[in-house]
Amino acid sequence: MIHIALKLDAAQEWPASLHMPAGVRLHRLAVREPLDPRIGLCITCLDPSRSGLDRSVADLMTATETHFWIMDSELNPQIGEVLVKAGARGYSLVPSTSDELKRGLDCILAGEFWVPRSVLQTLVRDLIEEEPMRMLPICLELTPREREVADHVASGYSNKRVARAMGVTERTVKAHLSSIFQKTPAVDRLELALLMKGELPERIRVNLE
Repeated sequence: MIHIALKLDAAQEWPASLHMPAGVRLHRLAVREPLDPRIGLCITCLDPSRSGLDRSVADLMTATETHFWIMDSELNPQIGEVLVKAGARGYSLVPSTSDELKRGLDCILAGEFWVPRSVLQTLVRDLIEEEPMRMLPICLELTPREREVADHVASGYSNKRVARAMGVTERTVKAHLSSIFQKTPAVDRLELALLMKGELPERIRVNLE
């Protein structure tokens, strides 16, 4: 039995015409609900505002055995590149048929990638052109406490949860984050999470060149 989690952004619905293949047990989870270790694949459907994107990246960075298939309402090669670099095995529109869904599931569960050609081209281009990773020098500028805050943010923690984990106030966490954003090229929690994983989004890569 294969256990698959399904997370839907607020404005998304799973098409009634799409049926999971035999041998699959589907678990419908809230976007911020943690993943059970037995989940073999997590499917996340993003709405046009991509409100669940940050949570998806946090899931990618904290899960060890689970594969991820992110279904977008509109394909964006840059978003797809970020998600694949963060660990996603699949990035696509919502499948139009159950057969297409099954082919994607079979591919991802076999350890392969299910992504559009435009994302593959972007990834190949970066493999050829991208300079050596700059994450280490960037993160060396952070103090040990700032690194601890950044690590928690990369794990998807809210400011309140970070404060509890570190035994400090939320005001202190916000002050650390303000300093972190001044010392790094990250402009939000998503980009900070990617930096801590060792990936540079396209905007940051271009700005550093």
